[in-house]
Amino acid sequence: METTKAIKGKVTNILNKRELAMNVGCKDGVKEKMRFKVVYTAPVKDPDTGEELGEINREKIRVEVFQVEERFSLARTYETYQVNVGGDGILFRPDIDDSIKKIFEPQKIVTRVKTFDDASEFEAMDSKLPIKVGDRVVQILDEPKEMQLGQKEPWTSNKKAEVDAAECGRSTS
Repeated sequence: METTKAIKGKVTNILNKRELAMNVGCKDGVKEKMRFKVVYTAPVKDPDTGEELGEINREKIRVEVFQVEERFSLARTYETYQVNVGGDGILFRPDIDDSIKKIFEPQKIVTRVKTFDDASEFEAMDSKLPIKVGDRVVQILDEPKEMQLGQKEPWTSNKKAEVDAAECGRSTS
């Protein structure tokens, strides 16, 4: 069985709170809807000898490619979460003072899309901006099959490779 190798690259630009550019494009096999994780990497050193023992890799956030060029691609966050923007839902009583009214208002749950600001657990470790130029990006291969919208099948034919090359603006001969 053929093993698919994850595409790896780096963040080149941060476009806004949800979008970034990566230094991998169609020449590297990137396609629209492929998903990548932005990774926090830090060396692990022995405190006594200073010897580098390895590195820690932790996922910051996930992005999905929406535009592919030959040598770079653009991606945006896609994961969502739910938050209550209403009250605590205990009981609705219009005769209660406005300062405490919110605890008696009904809950209102909304779905929001994660932004780079939501990766705040990394603020203390590295910088005030959790996603930064130079961060590693790694293609996600371990999502359920139905989630891997842009993933190539291992049985890719030569005809498919020719189509992929044509989409990237290069020849297969």
